[in-house]
Amino acid sequence: MKKLMHQSAIIALAALLIAFPAAAAESLSVLLQKGIYAEETEGNLDAAIKIYEGIVREADANRSLVAQAQYRLGVCQLKKGKKEDAEAAFRSVLDRFPAETELVTKTRERLSELGSAAGPVVIRQIWSPKSPADLDGSITSDGRYLSFTDWETGDLAIRDLNEGQNRRLTDKGPLAKSTIFVETSVFSADGKQVAYNWYPDRNQTGIQLRIIALDDPKPRVLLTNSWVRPEAWSGDSIAVVTDIRRKECALQLVSASSGAIRKLQSLPSLQPDRLCFSPDGQYLAYSCSSERSRASDVFLIDVKTSAADAVMEHAANDTLLGWTPDGRGLLISSDHRGSTDLWFLPISAGKGAGELVLLKADLGQISPVGVSRSGAFYYAVSARASDVAVVSMDFSTGKILSGPKEIPCRFNGLIKTRFSADGKFMAFDHGPEGKEKFYVHDLASGQAREYPTYPKLLQRINIVFSADNRKLLIQGYTLDFRSGLFVLDRTTGETNHIAVSEPNDGTLYGAYAFHDGAVRFVQWEPQTSRLAFVRHNLSSGEKQAHVSKNLPDSLTAGKFLPTAAELSRDEKQLFHSGRVQTESGSTEWRAARRDLATGKELELYRGTGPIVLRKGPDADDVVAILVSSRPTVAATAIVIDVAETSAKERFRAEIPGGAANFWNGPSGKPLFLIIKNVENGSNVTTELWTLSAATGELNKTDFAMANLVMPNVNVRLVGQNQIFFQKGGPQIKGIWVMENFLPPVASAK
Repeated sequence: MKKLMHQSAIIALAALLIAFPAAAAESLSVLLQKGIYAEETEGNLDAAIKIYEGIVREADANRSLVAQAQYRLGVCQLKKGKKEDAEAAFRSVLDRFPAETELVTKTRERLSELGSAAGPVVIRQIWSPKSPADLDGSITSDGRYLSFTDWETGDLAIRDLNEGQNRRLTDKGPLAKSTIFVETSVFSADGKQVAYNWYPDRNQTGIQLRIIALDDPKPRVLLTNSWVRPEAWSGDSIAVVTDIRRKECALQLVSASSGAIRKLQSLPSLQPDRLCFSPDGQYLAYSCSSERSRASDVFLIDVKTSAADAVMEHAANDTLLGWTPDGRGLLISSDHRGSTDLWFLPISAGKGAGELVLLKADLGQISPVGVSRSGAFYYAVSARASDVAVVSMDFSTGKILSGPKEIPCRFNGLIKTRFSADGKFMAFDHGPEGKEKFYVHDLASGQAREYPTYPKLLQRINIVFSADNRKLLIQGYTLDFRSGLFVLDRTTGETNHIAVSEPNDGTLYGAYAFHDGAVRFVQWEPQTSRLAFVRHNLSSGEKQAHVSKNLPDSLTAGKFLPTAAELSRDEKQLFHSGRVQTESGSTEWRAARRDLATGKELELYRGTGPIVLRKGPDADDVVAILVSSRPTVAATAIVIDVAETSAKERFRAEIPGGAANFWNGPSGKPLFLIIKNVENGSNVTTELWTLSAATGELNKTDFAMANLVMPNVNVRLVGQNQIFFQKGGPQIKGIWVMENFLPPVASAK
């Protein structure tokens, strides 16, 4: 009887196969289940194979079901002992269905069990963001989901790489209404939760470490710190970096369930580049620059004992990319051969266990995202700013006189470009992110000279040229997190400090400039609420400091930025702007002029929108205020006449489309230059407008360029006026995946 029933089942299945070409697409799932039943319950591999082959022939059917049938074919052939046929079936899964990440993972594991490589190295792009996205996130272990920051709002988002769809996990509203944002995110091992840092709004303090589940929109706060960055997650432990602005950078473990904190290591200098748990959670690998050099090395921490050892340490830049799925080694990028290459470093018992194995030459400058358990390496490729060009303009008519003309330079990918006021020199950074070198380029000769800056500056925030272009004033941070101002002599290469803070004490410098053989700057010490206006004589080294006491609330509320304060030419008056609290408890923005001797203030403006304040180009009797300077909100430019005891609005002009910032125009001309970013879908066009400070007339110039870094507007002291700008800008070009590149010893089990 059982035999008869079995034969009847075979006949029924055969009938289905005969009628297969006419079967509806929705019946494929039923057929797939029948195939699985024949394979696993009845053990009839031949019948199952016929069903699977029929499904695979349906080219226009549901690709997910066809991919599963193709995988099942390989399993059946493997059960029958036909290794070559099984390998061919599994390879077909990789070739035809690369987007089926979970199935691809299983397929690679099968090929690994067979002792077979998964084929030639494959590198493919899997996402090219069309809107602003910060891909400082992670990938789930199955390679399906990618976490990132959606910079249209600042929210935490994920991308389903199978479906090609994005979804926001948080919903804080647009950046125009709330400046809260997410910087870094990391998935839990099971891919069901995301840990991320939540940056506060302007009137809040402390950065939060939060957890959110993919299927539950309610987040949970684990801790609040002055600075915290989640890096890796294993089991219940989230590895974070904290306290970077204090005495040390701390590597800590935070319990995802209780929020309990355990400190692993202290790094007195630089923040680690990347942290990754070993697959078994026993070790935490990271790469970090040392105090002695900006070259990066690779270290391992035993999570249980907190003991740390260097596993790769020499003069080259060695950066951790991730662990191999079997935990037998690390993926490293290193430039010790001259190019940046991808290497495999064997690891055993927390130590280096063999020679480096070259996996791919000329990897280029990438940002690692993660390694899936199938051995696929995910990474982001960025385009850095390049193509510096110059345009000559007649600002009175708005007409372009010449250009744009590209400035020849032997480097591509320049960042943080600054120009001298006469347009003869260009300073810039170039090199791998976090390890850039500093150059000054002579536009006349076309030569660029590298300058080591004292004392091995970690980061340059801003650069100002002196009038004769011999000296450069540099604001930056040292390797031990000292904020400071430094003067570089362009001819001798000598660098000296003007002012240097204690490590991580929060001191800020601003409104700095060369003036009559001296450097003028503002120094703000938030710990003591001390605001000093300093004049440093470059010849004698003598300093004259005026320390302001009884400062207005807008400067002492803990939100002060030195760029919000500017001295008059005689250094007796302070022009400042900031937020103030009204009697009703609401927040307003205010601009005022303060007599530093008497403390008496003259209010220049008060309103509800955020403002930027600028003095006139050559005098203290004209002030410009830009209200609501946001890329997506229309702005208002207001010009104010300032007398000894009164301030009178001369005019105001609405600037549609949203001005990003504005600058004073050519010397001696009552003109303001306004930069506008006009959005058109995923593209942004930068326009230049002029605003007459005498008449309030707003005119659009002929300058309109797509996809620019915010232009550096520079005005020549003699001859024609020039605008220097960069095309491109730091932007994500896409997410890529590299497959089939691991040596057999490092492949997934």
